[in-house]
Amino acid sequence: MTAGAGAGGAGILVAVPGLGLSVAVARRALEHLPVPWSVVTLPAFGRRARRGTDLAPDQLAEVLLAGLPVAGGPVVLATRRAVG
Repeated sequence: MTAGAGAGGAGILVAVPGLGLSVAVARRALEHLPVPWSVVTLPAFGRRARRGTDLAPDQLAEVLLAGLPVAGGPVVLATRRAVG
């Protein structure tokens, strides 16, 4: 997880990189926002998935929940996928 713009305030924008995208792609956009933000990576979504990793949506949701920052306020999730 990476964070910026004073993460830890009343709420936070959390980005999850799209399938095959990197944290750098999300960070380039988020660095221009005047709000607290963070990037959470998941297997195959911002971080390489190890062979045999369960990529089922319910498993990825568990990883996402475990990686969310404690903001003490609302959390807004954002993602982007690569379109070819």
